[in-house]
Amino acid sequence: MKHFTEYLIDSGRLSQAQLLEAFVKQLEATPPVAAIVFRHGLLSEAEQLVVMGRQADEGLTYQQACSSAGLWTSELAAAVDAAVRQSRPGLAQAIAAAELVDGSCLRIALAASALERQIAHSSGSDLQLELQDIKPVLLEEFIKLAHHQRAAQMLSTCKELPLTAGEARKQDLAKIKEQTLELYHCTEFIGCSTLSQLLIAVNGLIDSLADNGANWQDHDRQALLNGLQFFSTLSANGLSNIHTNLPKAS
Repeated sequence: MKHFTEYLIDSGRLSQAQLLEAFVKQLEATPPVAAIVFRHGLLSEAEQLVVMGRQADEGLTYQQACSSAGLWTSELAAAVDAAVRQSRPGLAQAIAAAELVDGSCLRIALAASALERQIAHSSGSDLQLELQDIKPVLLEEFIKLAHHQRAAQMLSTCKELPLTAGEARKQDLAKIKEQTLELYHCTEFIGCSTLSQLLIAVNGLIDSLADNGANWQDHDRQALLNGLQFFSTLSANGLSNIHTNLPKAS
């Protein structure tokens, strides 16, 4: 599964040196352990004075001084780790703050990464369980809409999406968005949350791509194509398996 920074590096929009710079800025913006312990009241004032005294007298780090005083417990370590994660700015925030990548490209990378996570977590078995109680007539209508009308159209349009900015690309994205929204409303109506959540992620990427007025890289288009292809395959397989076991709608 790709981290969003991999999309930026693969497209040449972010170098490894720039990513390292973002990591350093992220660390620099994280408060030191002593400040975190103080701000969150993880040790009493008397205990903190003991620790800081040992730091000054023995030249220890804050954590070493806590250990020397018998105060660095597993509970304190866990609380400090949680507070560090909460206070540390996100890597995307650090990249944006350093102005290393254009904002629209950063949003595309984040949306593509979110879509890939959704693909990884979507389960065919979950989908089949959701479809067990659907009435045959609704299921047949959805199969007709999703696979005889919309899925092939979306995939065909996506494959031809222009990489250069312009009205044609804008119109094609709008067409795909309209079709995915139609399918989303269908999945919500028949109660398929697995497919609904996948289409939400797809639409998030469409919105991010639509906001980018510059020329694209091929993998920008490919990320969207991967999401649409997975929706088509997952829903086709799941619906087909259920549909064969249902009586035909009259």
